[in-house]
Amino acid sequence: MVLDIGGDVGALVLRVPAMLNGYEIDIQPDDLTMPRTHSAVRRRVLADGIVYVAVYPSLKEGTYTVVDSGQTFTITGGTITHVEFHSADETTDATSTKTMPATERKEIKYG
Repeated sequence: MVLDIGGDVGALVLRVPAMLNGYEIDIQPDDLTMPRTHSAVRRRVLADGIVYVAVYPSLKEGTYTVVDSGQTFTITGGTITHVEFHSADETTDATSTKTMPATERKEIKYG
């Protein structure tokens, strides 16, 4: 997968529980003039184990909400934002979000 980031465009990697494999997860920008988007959860094999993620390869800068959970996160241009998914029943906090500048990221090969 290629992440199309730079300028005012970033990407999101949403890590989710294995039980959501195959589901599509919608995200909604706070800017309601922008469209809602979704991505399918896929199993990814990494060097240090297996993860389940939904990847959003090209998102405009701004604040977004994970539909159905209410979890919010911010996309910054030129970066990959990593978010640990929380269900609507869990408390969300800023410590679950990490942003990695594109210039500092390691290449991650998804299987």
